[in-house]
Amino acid sequence: MPRSTMESETAASEVDQADLQRLNPEDQIRFAEALINPRQPNARLQRAAQRHAELVGPK
Repeated sequence: MPRSTMESETAASEVDQADLQRLNPEDQIRFAEALINPRQPNARLQRAAQRHAELVGPK
């Protein structure tokens, strides 16, 4: 394999690893619970969503 190809693959692998997030068991549980039972949006988030829709249009 040419050196530049090997270097590119190594660099791509490093980038992939840098994007990986590792959570401890407590945070894994907290993350899963948040996905399963998300909180209702608060007033501030609702206003931000409304403002966003006004600026860029609805979904």
